[in-house]
Amino acid sequence: MNLMVFIVAVALAMDCLAVSVAAGLTRISKKVSEALKIATSFGSFQSIMALLGWTAGRNFIEFVAGIDHWVAFVLLASVGTRMVYGSTSREKHPSYLDLRSLLILSLATSIDALATGLCLTILDGTLTSSVATIGAVSFLLSFIGFYTGKQVEEFIGSKAEAIGGLTLIAIGLKTLIEHL
Repeated sequence: MNLMVFIVAVALAMDCLAVSVAAGLTRISKKVSEALKIATSFGSFQSIMALLGWTAGRNFIEFVAGIDHWVAFVLLASVGTRMVYGSTSREKHPSYLDLRSLLILSLATSIDALATGLCLTILDGTLTSSVATIGAVSFLLSFIGFYTGKQVEEFIGSKAEAIGGLTLIAIGLKTLIEHL
């Protein structure tokens, strides 16, 4: 494995890690299947988006680079706002992350991988190993992040979902501000 590819993979996985911690803070169950679902989705999206970036070419990447921060912000803020609202609602919440939310979060955390995919050829790694490394690192850090969030949730209790939602909104704002 190429060290530079690994470093890029870790950098790309940081959003996955943070969002997984936020997901772990919610009322989602502690089941391994939930952690695997989140980690698999995030890792798969990271790999697929990196591959799409590599195949898309410069024109598409220049377009995406102009709006990627807005897309990530809107997606993360939407899910975060829904979580904050849900934390104040008296309705019973599901003990799992619904498919729609999971796909939105997976897309939002993988937008940078799309732009990075264009650069994979200059990292001295094969495309296959680079994409696999990006996906594997994102999977691993997402899995760890989910359980880290679950541990924190045990200490902060009922406010955990609101904190998780605010965390997603903060990640979206950070992404937006960094690119303005």
